[in-house]
Amino acid sequence: MPLPYTREAGFGALTRDDIVILNEALITTIHLTQGQVEDGIAIAKKELEARTLLFRGDRPLPNAKDRFVILVDDGLASGFTMIAAATFMKRHGAERIVAAVPTAPLHSITRVASYVDELVCLNIREGFSFAVADAYVEWHDLTEMEVKSYLDRVSMWAT
Repeated sequence: MPLPYTREAGFGALTRDDIVILNEALITTIHLTQGQVEDGIAIAKKELEARTLLFRGDRPLPNAKDRFVILVDDGLASGFTMIAAATFMKRHGAERIVAAVPTAPLHSITRVASYVDELVCLNIREGFSFAVADAYVEWHDLTEMEVKSYLDRVSMWAT
């Protein structure tokens, strides 16, 4: 859920089945109003629906029941998106959940660890300021079309 004044940071995460995970400490610290929180949730829900349609089309989600699930991200910032993903997978019956990220701050590792069975992170950083992009020599956000292109290539091999 995006902060009202920037798209680069958020105050929580949302899943397809409307699980809302909020960073209450951040909401309190920056004095977001209930209206701003509700607006952020509505924006996130619209974006999630649009991206699900773009990336999955009408294909159903894979069955997670009794499966070993590996959740991968390019890095954890606050960790709330990973918490939402793990919560979603548990709700849908995943037997074991591993989060795998190349970089994260120690406080986010600590936050996420209780939501997954195992967390693998090779570059744990400490300090007040952290940005995932700082851990990379070269960084750019993928466009939705780039993501779709990669997913289309992978799905042609999936069974």
